[in-house]
Amino acid sequence: MGIFTGDGNSINTISETSDNYFKSIYSHSDISDNESFCFYAELQSGVQGIYFIDDGKLITIADTREMFRSIGPLGPVMNEEGSVAFRADLRSGESGIFAWKKDSVIKIADTKDQFKAFFGLPVINSEGTVVFRAELKNGNTDLYKWKCTGRDYGHR
Repeated sequence: MGIFTGDGNSINTISETSDNYFKSIYSHSDISDNESFCFYAELQSGVQGIYFIDDGKLITIADTREMFRSIGPLGPVMNEEGSVAFRADLRSGESGIFAWKKDSVIKIADTKDQFKAFFGLPVINSEGTVVFRAELKNGNTDLYKWKCTGRDYGHR
């Protein structure tokens, strides 16, 4: 099991479970035009996480060692600039939609206040706008949009 790319003539290995680092790679991975990758996986230790590979370097975006209780099971999505959006459950009991850019994870929305649940995958465009489907606590379900202003990515 792994993440591979191909050009019609050859297959390149990006990451695979036989390297004894990852136990499982889940759902789908995402790739940008510059061949950066993001994916949801479980380590041999049982830690779940969202991982990013850029220029051969593996970066942990978020994992279940700290604030997250679970991540996924749907994979993350990425824009061409390498920003990533994903769903996760917090240790505090809330579920949420999160975004990552250059070593910073921010919470976009959670079930603490107005939202009751999230559905499907969030998507993120080249401007950093995240669209997600959610149900409000009043029962209304719709698509919601969050626009990154730049200063939102200042903390982890």
